[in-house]
Amino acid sequence: MKYDRVLLCISVILAPIGVLLVLDPAAISDAVGLRQSPGLEKACALYESAKQDLVRINGGHVLGIGVFSWILRSVQDPDSQKRVLQAMFASVLVGTMLSLRSIIGGNTTALIWVPVGIQALILGLLTSGYLRLRESPEVDLEG
Repeated sequence: MKYDRVLLCISVILAPIGVLLVLDPAAISDAVGLRQSPGLEKACALYESAKQDLVRINGGHVLGIGVFSWILRSVQDPDSQKRVLQAMFASVLVGTMLSLRSIIGGNTTALIWVPVGIQALILGLLTSGYLRLRESPEVDLEG
């Protein structure tokens, strides 16, 4: 897929999710099934507030990637395009690993797979854009 289309798709997917996470973190965290740990709930009276703040922080990150994708889609320099895709890939890969860690850690709700699926879609889009850049003869990906 072409670079500008990859970033357009990413911005269309992630920006609305980021806005929802920032504006209504309780709806998302409850739907995905972020359960309260009994030990942590006893130790911290503000556990729910802290959980919502973490969801908002994640929402800000997701919204940021969506906005950056929208703004950077017009970059024409192939080397810069490659760097943008690599940075976004690394960021989304870390998020995917954290989602999988949550699943391995015992979060067994069915909706926890939704973020993993979205992240896998984004990783696929980024990989598609990067591979298209590799096929372009004027791009030096080794440097």
